[in-house]
Amino acid sequence: MDFEDLEETDDKKIGFCRECQKEVHYCRTDEELADAIRRNKCVSIDTPFEKGSMLGMPDVRNK
Repeated sequence: MDFEDLEETDDKKIGFCRECQKEVHYCRTDEELADAIRRNKCVSIDTPFEKGSMLGMPDVRNK
């Protein structure tokens, strides 16, 4: 799913996913991504590997 496929909210950088019932925060910079991870937010980032974006909860467990 692409960020553009999410339900729109009042904030253009936040979409709502009907499947997981969570807000998804679009992160354009490393700083935005780091902040969202610290706040345990579901995120969307652009990916150079394929067209579109990646959505989900970052896995921040120590491995």
